[in-house]
Amino acid sequence: MQNFNLSDLELQNAGSWPKEIKLASFILLFVIAVLAGYMLFIKDKGIQLEQIKNQSVQLQNTLEKKAIQAANLPVYREQLATIENNFAKVLRQLPKDTEIPGLLDDISHA
Repeated sequence: MQNFNLSDLELQNAGSWPKEIKLASFILLFVIAVLAGYMLFIKDKGIQLEQIKNQSVQLQNTLEKKAIQAANLPVYREQLATIENNFAKVLRQLPKDTEIPGLLDDISHA
């Protein structure tokens, strides 16, 4: 290895390179391949994973709100029935179309 010169390396004769140079070349190519794989495949998936996690949290919050609404649905239906009954009572107290001319006459006399 002491008599070794980097300018003597030729890619066509890679099989005759010293073991240390072969090992260093293999490690360098392996690191480059791993980094390229990360940049091409894994990095985008990490971003997608974060987006999906955020969407999952939003959907879970929506589910909780809807579950609370569904749990209170019988109470809301009771309130609606009460309001409809009160509205019907008030509506019955209003004068009918046939009574309006008589009311106008009464108001005029008063």
